[in-house]
Amino acid sequence: MNRQRLYWVACIVTGVLMLPFLALQLIPDQAIEQAAVRLLASHGITMQARQFTVGFPASVSTSDLTLGTTTDTLFKADQLRVRPRFFPLLLGRLSLVLDGRIGATGRLEGHVQVAPRIKGQVLVNQLQLGDLPALTSAFGNGVSGAARIDLTLSESSRND
Repeated sequence: MNRQRLYWVACIVTGVLMLPFLALQLIPDQAIEQAAVRLLASHGITMQARQFTVGFPASVSTSDLTLGTTTDTLFKADQLRVRPRFFPLLLGRLSLVLDGRIGATGRLEGHVQVAPRIKGQVLVNQLQLGDLPALTSAFGNGVSGAARIDLTLSESSRND
């Protein structure tokens, strides 16, 4: 009897924890993409993606992603996948794992905590300088070479 009760409690807890992820699968990909576009537009950033898909459990994958302003392109990725970390969610923290490809050889990896405070690290390896829109628009198509970018993000405390 005691073992059966433990089994039912485990099933109920698992069901409650999986419910938000299963509900997310019922939302059309276009609706989530439009929500992301509106969220970024409120900060002055435009987003375009050839393909935008939501996977299980709650990962977002894009191909040919372009982020920019109305006049300039800031970031371009051939493929990008963003997924939340599960255990920080249980503690009330939204932490994302990034994985992607920029150009032919560039590899993007990292993790970013979005809430309650912004912090994280993003690493880009073997990035061809010709794949950076800001450099090619400033210096023309003659830009060549490879770069390694190591970004550390942290939100400073505000003393207002």
